[in-house]
Amino acid sequence: MRRLLQVIIGPIILTTRKLSSLQARIGNMDGVIVAYHNTIKIMGFQYFSVDAMEKRVYGESGYGERIFQQTLKLLEETLDVAASIFPESVRVLR
Repeated sequence: MRRLLQVIIGPIILTTRKLSSLQARIGNMDGVIVAYHNTIKIMGFQYFSVDAMEKRVYGESGYGERIFQQTLKLLEETLDVAASIFPESVRVLR
């Protein structure tokens, strides 16, 4: 049963850590506080630094920064293409 739970819940936890790491980088935060809870009560809290999350997810701490920079580059390229296709929809905020 424990192995089954690891197989089912493992990818969920991994995805959550990836998202938390990305959110922490976007917010320029040092880490995140995780609450362990169910629908009735909170069982506890734990602090994870960005480096600790990245070591768990990627195996090393510097890899997350490279992924973050590549994601930003991809987003910028995607927005440039969208702006060239729909130039009438582009507004410059000043």
